[in-house]
Amino acid sequence: MVVIQLSRVREYVLQLSLIFPMVSIIAPGLLMTARTLLTYIANVLLTGFTYSFNDVEDAEDDSLDPCKAARNPISSGKISKRAGYLLSIGFLFAGLSVLAILSIDALLSGSLFSVNSALYSWRRMRLKSIPLLDLLSHAMALGVHQLVVTYLAFRPPDFALIPLAAMVGLFSMASQISQQIRDFDVDRLAGVRNTTQVVGPQRAKVLMLTMLFAASASYVWAVKCLALDPRAAYAAPLGVILPLLYFRLTKRIRFSAATRALPSSSPPLLE
Repeated sequence: MVVIQLSRVREYVLQLSLIFPMVSIIAPGLLMTARTLLTYIANVLLTGFTYSFNDVEDAEDDSLDPCKAARNPISSGKISKRAGYLLSIGFLFAGLSVLAILSIDALLSGSLFSVNSALYSWRRMRLKSIPLLDLLSHAMALGVHQLVVTYLAFRPPDFALIPLAAMVGLFSMASQISQQIRDFDVDRLAGVRNTTQVVGPQRAKVLMLTMLFAASASYVWAVKCLALDPRAAYAAPLGVILPLLYFRLTKRIRFSAATRALPSSSPPLLE
């Protein structure tokens, strides 16, 4: 179905289930309620907007790559670019409408984050092609967006939101750097100017590791702010080990000196 293909919902529908344990932490008494289900639906719709708008804006570029062209329904000719815009805007308004039912704070934050999501891909701005802003905008478009919307759907903004947003944002930026390292040679040939192209793959690896350690420290901070069991902080090292293992298994980065920064054939989630 074209709607499913354009929204790329299969790529994140399971990942967004992390919303449920998040709700169990910030508002445990409301986990088994319709509010939780509506929050999940809103996040799916707004994430669908982010991915679909990205594919509409990248349709011309994706048509040059057989694999991307087959995945992108606009590049493959299944629907027109106009139809793609209409569908993506439909996802946006549907998601914001659900947030309007939940809380004004969630609606306002979802609206602002969605503007960033559009600017990330919009060809006249394309934040994803501006060094440093490519990392910040990517984090705000996905992980931080989903976290903040979920948080504000259940409780007003407070200090505990800061370490949580820092943790998710740093992990998201580290993930984006791993993708840029993987695609370094391809991006260089294509003339793409992102953070990794500016600093080089080796410095980018150091930056990625620094972000993972900072994210783990933010996790320990969040455990304290949310008054969780202090023993939960012992899991902090996993915030470095597990992402590196994932990046290795997905061939985003390689650790041997002979194969550093070699690109992989698997496409990134959001380009």
